[in-house]
Amino acid sequence: MASKLTAVSDTGPVIHLWEVGCLKAFKVCGRLFVPTAVESELGKKGGAKRVPGLKVVGLTRKEKDLSAYVSLKYGLGMGESEAITLCKSRKIKMFFTDDLGARLVAERENIEAHGSVGILLRAFREGILGEEEAIKALDGLAGKSTLFITYPLVEEAIRAVKKYSRQTL
Repeated sequence: MASKLTAVSDTGPVIHLWEVGCLKAFKVCGRLFVPTAVESELGKKGGAKRVPGLKVVGLTRKEKDLSAYVSLKYGLGMGESEAITLCKSRKIKMFFTDDLGARLVAERENIEAHGSVGILLRAFREGILGEEEAIKALDGLAGKSTLFITYPLVEEAIRAVKKYSRQTL
C-alpha cells in the first residue's frame, strides 16, 4: 500500500540517510518535495539525489521573498528557510530536518518536523525496513554519517525498534 504522506525535506536527512545507505526509508512518503536551494546543496552529494519519488519545486517570487525573510529573522540557511516556506505556503504539514533551529521554527509555524531518526523509525514500522536494516542504519547515523547525534539517542531508537519487533510477534 503506497503512503499518502506528503513531506518537504531540507538537505540534512537526505544526506544523512544517503551516508548510511538507506535512502529507501523515504518511501514513507507518497510525495517528497525539496526546494531548489536544497537541490543545489545536494548537488555536492550526487548520490544523495537518488531519493525515491523526490521532486524538486521552484518557489514563486513571493515565496522566495518570504524564505529570505525567514532566513534573516531566524538565522537559518536558505535550504531550511525555503523548505519551511514551501511547507507553509503549500499547506504541507510534514517537514524533514535534522537542524534544531529549523525544527523550532517549523513547530512555531504548526509544521510537524521529523529528523533522520524519525524517518528510519517510521520506515521500520511501515515495513519498508526490516529490523536488522533499521538498526544498522540507526547505528550508522552515529558512526558513519555527518549528523551530530549522541549515541544515547541512537541506543534509545534501537531499543524502540527491538521493542516494536517483540510486540508485533
